Amino acid sequence: MRRGIHLAGVAGLCLLVSTLAWGWIDDSFPGTSLGSDWDWNHMGSCGGSVNGGLILNPSDGASGWRQSAIVTEQPTYSWVTLGGAVSYTYTISSWNLTSNNNVAARMYVSTADGLGSPDPWDDYNNSNGVMAELSLAGGNFWLNLFQKTGEGHTSYNNEGHKLGFLNVGSSVNGYTFGMTLSNGAASLWYNNGVSTMSSSGMALATAAFNQNTRAYVGVINGTGSDLGPGETVTFSNVKVIPEPAVGVLLLGGLGFLWRRRR
Repeated sequence: MRRGIHLAGVAGLCLLVSTLAWGWIDDSFPGTSLGSDWDWNHMGSCGGSVNGGLILNPSDGASGWRQSAIVTEQPTYSWVTLGGAVSYTYTISSWNLTSNNNVAARMYVSTADGLGSPDPWDDYNNSNGVMAELSLAGGNFWLNLFQKTGEGHTSYNNEGHKLGFLNVGSSVNGYTFGMTLSNGAASLWYNNGVSTMSSSGMALATAAFNQNTRAYVGVINGTGSDLGPGETVTFSNVKVIPEPAVGVLLLGGLGFLWRRRR
């Protein structure tokens, strides 16, 4: 179920980098160089807003296993079609989840499986995808790289799908995290390569991924209980470099108001 969104103002313009020319665009979905081609993708009644950054609240007032996220509306963003490396990155401006376990920030790309519109459970339902997940366990943050191929209705984040991980430590505020995908290899990193993990032999350029994909960024609550409206993660920006249509996607730092519909 989609949430009502009210635009509260655009604080700036996004600089677009393309192979042909430099240009400016006024976004109809503020903060992205893809214009209106993003949408909310909440599970349950989770919240989302933008106020100096993308603020996601994976809480629905009832139970756990809820995700607050945004997703590219159209399934046209496969890194495979670029024939080269693509980086997916986000910066944690603030982590305000008080739970010490089973909460995570995610960025992933998932095949559309022929569906015209995204579904809140795409991370589980769709057959193929790669996910960089920043999880918290026992007060320590871990950046994990997951991949699944030909496995619809299956969770990403299990040990059988894990390709590697990085030990980040006890704090993530101000850290930038990312994954770079290039044909049969991938790298996982944070803070511009201060710590990097690489994995080869991945299925990134096989037929399973040589189709349309969507990009997602979100926060999930897997505690089994409600976290409350004040439990949030704020992303100062999200980037996909290069984005197939325009070169750079930038999200964050612009103004939104979000209103929950009961």
